Amino acid sequence: MIKFDFHSSFNLLKDKIVGKRSRLGIYFARGRISAVETAGSHILKTASIDLPKLSQSLIGAQPAPDLSGWIETINGFIEENKFTDREAIVGLSGKDLFIRGFQMPLLARREIDSGINFEVKKYLPFRTEDLVFDYQYRLNKELNKTDVFYIAAPRNNFDKYLSLFKDSGIRVRTIESAGLALFRLLWLTRQFDPKQTIMIMTLQDGIDLEFSVFSLGFPCFSREIKLSQVPPSADMAEYASPERLSSEIRVFLDYFKRQFSVNSVDRIIFVAKSVHLDLIAALNKNLGLNIQTLEQSGDSGLNALPDLDAFKAYAAALKAQARMNLTADLFRKLSRHTVIVPQEKAALPALFQLNFNLLKRPLIFGLILIGLAYASSLPEQINAANNLKQLKSQARESLPKELIDRDLKSLRGKIGEGKKKLALIKDLAASRMYITPYFNLLPRSVKDGLWIESLDISLKDKSPALHMKGASSLGDEGSDSAAVKDFLAALKDSRDLLAGLNDLELVSLRKDNSGAHKITVFEIASPRRGSQ
Repeated sequence: MIKFDFHSSFNLLKDKIVGKRSRLGIYFARGRISAVETAGSHILKTASIDLPKLSQSLIGAQPAPDLSGWIETINGFIEENKFTDREAIVGLSGKDLFIRGFQMPLLARREIDSGINFEVKKYLPFRTEDLVFDYQYRLNKELNKTDVFYIAAPRNNFDKYLSLFKDSGIRVRTIESAGLALFRLLWLTRQFDPKQTIMIMTLQDGIDLEFSVFSLGFPCFSREIKLSQVPPSADMAEYASPERLSSEIRVFLDYFKRQFSVNSVDRIIFVAKSVHLDLIAALNKNLGLNIQTLEQSGDSGLNALPDLDAFKAYAAALKAQARMNLTADLFRKLSRHTVIVPQEKAALPALFQLNFNLLKRPLIFGLILIGLAYASSLPEQINAANNLKQLKSQARESLPKELIDRDLKSLRGKIGEGKKKLALIKDLAASRMYITPYFNLLPRSVKDGLWIESLDISLKDKSPALHMKGASSLGDEGSDSAAVKDFLAALKDSRDLLAGLNDLELVSLRKDNSGAHKITVFEIASPRRGSQ
């Protein structure tokens, strides 16, 4: 277990702390706001509040929901707690953001932006034009790769975020992933070697599992996974069983190592409200790892904060004290683009209104000088005209025969045809379908005793359509049926299916006694196509 003592850890950092002005950190997730105000590393106050439930999700919903109830609640929350600092560093949950880490070929710096904009289209279900995004990258010359960390949110809904905070009297300085804030806090308190590759895991309410991986201080990858729906009477610690967590961790590590050509993760830190040591011991045994815990309980120092949300808000508040190269910031990206409105030209004062009669003679003299200069340059102009004629003759010889005698109108027609062909190619490229997210999703969602026999993914009216057949064999029909329904719920809950597959339905579910074993076969489709 990692001992996390605020006083001893930050005493080591006294010389690095930048001033004592108050800082406000906010963590915003699951319709709940947690705020922590600090002076240096000292916690001045902490508070949280649940916001009224919305009829639809804040992120991704069209049209965006009405937030008047939230604004009223937050206003009351700010006034009641009398926060001194109204400039906030805002940390968002991975569920409210699109976060992707990927590698692409090593490019020249001038080509990085266009390369990232092209590559990221493989991973996002939205057009980049409809997103507010930021990214940071590093040139990995050892692997001849460019490492990219990309963070985005739908523009319309992000504007709602900004309006929400503005109307609540909060001036936003930073909007980032809470995973970055956690990493900075652990770095400030010297919980790891900066040269290591570390993975931070957080477990919220026993069902929201988030991974963030950093290599040499660079954010490589982040993903949040929702475990299956917890029954109302279930014990959270029991439901987040070693087997369930081991499976998710193993899938994540395998994917990360393949994507980033990394042999191993040097250190894994598990952050949770409370951690059962037996659970950690079982995870280490199952995975052959050394997972260390950062408990929010006991003598660790985190008992000053009521929950994990408050801990993330505290981590956000300490941003100014960490001199780290973590630059992915959605608000910083917005603030780069400042619109300068030109002002109307005012009439000149009478003092500067000139009398033309006073300038008549100098003007005539100047025109005479210009005429003489033109005459003296006439031979050079004739020579230049001859050179131009010669260049035109050479260009004519180098042109394709079909273009030599074309007039300007016909050439413009050729250019128009070329533009149409280019537009067609771009449309074809835009209509490509990337099925990698679906294959990444399935290993996480398919549990023991259930398997997939066939999978058909296609485009239907430029939207993805899925049809799958599978079977379950758990011993009885009731268990099979429950397993299939849990599988369907896991697919629907996955953020990887945002690209038009929210309408997944169970098309059929029936017993099959034709073989040696009794099994239950099922079909799932989107949009519903009926049994096949």
